[in-house]
Order: sequence, then C-alpha cells, then structure tokens
Amino acid sequence: MKFECQCCGWCCKNFGDENHKYLPIFEWEVKTYQKIADERKIKISFKPVKYLLDEKSGIIFVYLYGMTTEPCPFLEKNKCSIYSDRAIICRQFPLLWTAKLHVGNEFGASCFSDCPKFNCKEEFDNHFPFKEISKEEIDKYLKETYEYCFDAAVLSNTIGRKILDVIKKHDLAGDFKLKKVEEKDLGKYKQMSFVEFLKFKGFEEDAKELEKRYHM
Repeated sequence: MKFECQCCGWCCKNFGDENHKYLPIFEWEVKTYQKIADERKIKISFKPVKYLLDEKSGIIFVYLYGMTTEPCPFLEKNKCSIYSDRAIICRQFPLLWTAKLHVGNEFGASCFSDCPKFNCKEEFDNHFPFKEISKEEIDKYLKETYEYCFDAAVLSNTIGRKILDVIKKHDLAGDFKLKKVEEKDLGKYKQMSFVEFLKFKGFEEDAKELEKRYHM
C-alpha cells in the first residue's frame, strides 16, 4: 500500500506530542516563514528547541527551531497555502527517519509520525514480520511506499547529521566550550542561529557548507 495524503489537515493542526508542541524547522525556514507571515500580516511564533551555550563566547547557538503557532497559520481549508515553500518536516511527513541515516541500530515505530489516515507503524510491521532486515531493504520499502516524502526525509536527516558533525568537530578541536542550558535560562544569554554563530566565530567555510545544503 502506498501513502497518499488525504488533505485532512490533521498534521497541520497537531504538532508533536504533549511534551513537544511545536513544528521542528531549520533556521532558514524560520526566515522564510516569518517573511511570508509579515507579508500576509499573520501572527507567527517560534522558539529555540535545540541549542547549546558556548561558554567561550557566552553565546547560545540554536541549531533547530520550533514553530509554536498551532494550527499552522498557513493552513487554509485543510490545504497548505505555501505548499512550494513548506518546511522539510512537512515534505517528509509521515517519515522522520530513513534507515541508513537513522541514529541507532533498530529502525521501528519511533521513526514515523502519526497519521490518522495511514497507519505507518502497522504497515511497516506487516511488511516486515521478521526481525532480520537490512537497511537497504527498509529504505527500498520506504522509497516505494512514501516516494517524495522519503527523498525529503533523506535531505532532512542529512542536514541534521551535518550540523551535528560540525558541532562535534569544533568541540573536539577546542573551538567551542559547550554547555547545556535549560529553557528557563535562555533569556540570560545572547542567541544566534548556528550559521550566524559559525560566521561570528570565523568558521566561514562550515557556514557556507551548511547554507549550500540548506538550499538543496
């Protein structure tokens, strides 16, 4: 069975879960959404959801944001009014991960978002009733079942991995002195998006590489 969006609008009205009520988006998507919202005179709000403090500079860099305006302000009659500019997370729905790019060894239920019109987890279990499955087999199934959603998931996972790789590289090199910060303490520090932070620190090549990936 192939996944086909039924345009019920459910995913545009129900973000995340009780603990994470936001739509995860990358930094360049924040700029795109804010620009469109300003042009349409629509209220929209975002918050940092993945971030770290660099104690060397005293700056928090944000490498993932969340849109907290729910339902999505761009939803009109259960259809996306900015379809060509929609975020990658919207393009990849209901897939969160591809098998080859999944963190950890076991690919399963946690790699799918909930969709009221298509039971991803049940379909996956029915297709693979046995445990020994190669990542190649899984991704072949995902590509055939979710088509363009799979391609968007590959892009999303690749960008996410690249961001973490850049953070790890500079952390190991001693360029950053990283510390986790609680959400309630965010206001105590200056904040920058990750690309802006890289430029501020003088790592122009890494910033350009991420910007290149962002605009794929």
